[in-house]
Amino acid sequence: MEIFGFAITIMSFVLAWQTYKNGKWMKETAKGQNSLLGKQTEMIGKQTEMIGELKNTIIEEAKLTRESTQAILLKISEMIAGVPKKTAALISEENTEYKTK
Repeated sequence: MEIFGFAITIMSFVLAWQTYKNGKWMKETAKGQNSLLGKQTEMIGKQTEMIGELKNTIIEEAKLTRESTQAILLKISEMIAGVPKKTAALISEENTEYKTK
């Protein structure tokens, strides 16, 4: 009977020791995972900031492109509007040349 009592006591100590080692390992693993999660969160924050800056750059470039396109279109429309005036001036010059001859 006493042998069974000693056996149960020894098995209890073995189980306690294994439980202690397992808990220690779980704590170390949890710390490692938390540090990884912290690094990932930091990287996600930096990426979000970079995406915001990139978005602002794209918006600014789009505005500049729009402004330059509008300026070019305005120049083209002025040139097109000036063509009839130049044509009329050329026609009137030709008419005056014929009249003077």
